[in-house]
Amino acid sequence: MYYFRKTVPDGVPKKLIIFEYTTTFKCCIYIKMLNHLIFSIIYLTLDIIWLSSMTGGFYRPKFEKIQQTVLRFRIGYACVAYFLLLATLFFICIPLTKQYPKQNTSLVFSFVGLCIYGIYNATNGAVLSNYGIDMCLIDTLWGCFSFAIMGYIYKIIYKSR
Repeated sequence: MYYFRKTVPDGVPKKLIIFEYTTTFKCCIYIKMLNHLIFSIIYLTLDIIWLSSMTGGFYRPKFEKIQQTVLRFRIGYACVAYFLLLATLFFICIPLTKQYPKQNTSLVFSFVGLCIYGIYNATNGAVLSNYGIDMCLIDTLWGCFSFAIMGYIYKIIYKSR
């Protein structure tokens, strides 16, 4: 049981208050978890659509040229990457929108996406001799765009309630 009040209003039994607040609290937790799940599924779906449409004609030839072998998808590393990207959305982007409430939510999210994808691609460009500027720009712009979309979706899912 959760106690949210130290005092009970006159005439209201204490058990009723505890039950009401407990139910409300649990309901809020379930709604928040459901929102997080929906938000995560939307992001993963968006990225899977992007990768599946761009891998054959763009990413595959570039990466095969860089690594001089056939491109192989490794699920373990992909799961870690998605976990970290989702953590970025939940623990950096969302708190930033609360820190800067007057800014456009999509703008805040897109700036974080620009930084994350930009750092990744600029580092690859710095250390991999066959990592072209086209790859760097397109993938960085994708990160900026995908996070901007997630900022818009965040506003719809979370702020409409």
